[in-house]
Amino acid sequence: MLFFSRINPKTGYDIWYIQRKPDGSWQEAVAFLQSEFNEMNGQISRDGRFVLYTSDQTGRIEIFVRSFPEGGYWQVSAQGGEQPRWSRDGREILYVENRDTLVSVPVWATGVFSKGAAKTLFRNTSLVRIFESNYMYDLSPDGKRITFGTQETKETIVWTFDLAGTSAIQRLTFVGANRFPIWSADSKRVTYQSDREKDLGIFWQLADGTGAVERLTKANTGESHEPEAWSPLPNRVLLYSVRKGNDVTLWTLSLPDR
Repeated sequence: MLFFSRINPKTGYDIWYIQRKPDGSWQEAVAFLQSEFNEMNGQISRDGRFVLYTSDQTGRIEIFVRSFPEGGYWQVSAQGGEQPRWSRDGREILYVENRDTLVSVPVWATGVFSKGAAKTLFRNTSLVRIFESNYMYDLSPDGKRITFGTQETKETIVWTFDLAGTSAIQRLTFVGANRFPIWSADSKRVTYQSDREKDLGIFWQLADGTGAVERLTKANTGESHEPEAWSPLPNRVLLYSVRKGNDVTLWTLSLPDR
């Protein structure tokens, strides 16, 4: 099941979803949330019972969770929030607050949805640039590190950071413009888009910076390949989007078959 946003001239940004039919084909898109407010960043929980999203219904962008396919909703953030993510185990929600703070909120969804107190995972005002751009961050599946992208004056860089604070922020990329980093399912590698070989294909490398950078996809002229998610091990299937002008299509890459 995939969630995405569509813009409507009357209602602004709305959240839609598609899911596979038994024969493997995709059904027509279904509207999940349409209102006079802007709703974006829809993401289904691991158990398929709740959708995480952003909305400006309070007058500023906040983080919400809503029952799926219908039912009540709950506000998660209190001081504004952007770029929400479920943790891989579904027990936390992460989001960016004030553009310089990564926040974690514990959640329980065994019955009615409930949440605990927010906790700051990472904050440093000298690193505001980390979260000011649209380049995503990602929490490793083992919950120990984050990866993020920054837009510098002449460079676009991918970094990693140990949430335990036992090591300094590590620069991972040194060649080309590198964007949209995500973790592999085993938490050992970071996958990202790069123009290091003159096209906007997808590459990956070991998160500790050792070893060679390996190309996974090659983009045709006018295309942009953007990594979206890895399937759980042992399948090793990458879901990625291909943008060409205003058109976006979703593709999968199976490493064993590559």
